[in-house]
Formats: sequence, C-alpha cells, structure tokens
Amino acid sequence: MERRREPRFIIDADVTVTVLGSPKQLPVTGRVLDMSGSGLRLMVRTPIPCGAVVKIEGNDMLLLAEVCRSNYGLGAYDLGLKITHALTSLSELAALNRALLGEPKVRV
Repeated sequence: MERRREPRFIIDADVTVTVLGSPKQLPVTGRVLDMSGSGLRLMVRTPIPCGAVVKIEGNDMLLLAEVCRSNYGLGAYDLGLKITHALTSLSELAALNRALLGEPKVRV
C-alpha cells in the first residue's frame, strides 16, 4: 500500500551535490532517481550522513535539502532527501535579471 502523500516522478538527471557547512567535503556528482514536491531520491558514491544539509544543482534548478535516509548498496549511497527550498527555471531568472539591469542578451 502506497503511503506517500505526493506522487513520485522519475527524473534520472545528473546533479552536483554540496554538503553545506562542511569545508572538508568537496562537491560530488550524483544522480536524481525520482522526485516529488517535497523530496527526492539521489544516488552518490560518497557517503553523506543523515541530517546533513545539501545544495543540489543541475537541470536548471537549485535545491536545498536535508538527508533523511542513507543506505549503501551496489557501490553507491541511496539517499532520501527532504526538500526545504527550491529554485527552478534558473535560466529564465537570469534572463529576467539581465533585462531588469539593462544588460544585453546572452546568446548561447
């Protein structure tokens, strides 16, 4: 029986994960497996302890989240995270900032 309050969506996207408040730990790459409005499941090769606050960047988004679950298996850590803050559509936000500041458009 499914007990989740929100549906999970398969994402399968590469991200960069930074443990906040830990100057010794460098950013690591990870892979988002699935996501809901308030949480996500992430695979990383470096251990990140429960309770750690992390910044997740990628796929035109920036998330702040807390690690709620960490299980090791098959050479990677399967993390369950609770999203505390989310910024999406960062490229659109950057374009709006440039327009408000009167800067020229950047062509990619």
